[in-house]
Amino acid sequence: MYIRKSNIRLIIGITIVLFIFASLFIVSFVQKSKNITDLVEAEAKYSKNLDDCFKEEVVSPESVGALDVKVSDEGKIVGFNLPVKASFAFKTLKTNLESKSWKYVNSGDDTKATFYKTEGIYTWLFLNCIDISSQTSVVITVD
Repeated sequence: MYIRKSNIRLIIGITIVLFIFASLFIVSFVQKSKNITDLVEAEAKYSKNLDDCFKEEVVSPESVGALDVKVSDEGKIVGFNLPVKASFAFKTLKTNLESKSWKYVNSGDDTKATFYKTEGIYTWLFLNCIDISSQTSVVITVD
């Protein structure tokens, strides 16, 4: 059987294109697998186990209707979502903190501030509330 040169070129061209697509697919698959591994490792650094001391001295997320609570492995960063606007979330949390002897330091922004107190396990914290769609992301850093 006789095969023309133009047919050979076509077959080689198609083979090269298929090879390129297969290579791109493999690279994409490996990258997605790496991303999934990174997400699993990142998730392992956070838990939903919040120290009772944090709940007593700072805030109990359940008491303010928090959703999806995350706690850093050291327990110094706590994040959660609230189904309200950031300014309302901040005012609610500020009132809660002040009732527990925290002193407010105005940052000039109505959704973030530093707080301090002279006694307790925690004596400094930063509260940041950010509007995200119909919810607020709250991040509290303590020391």
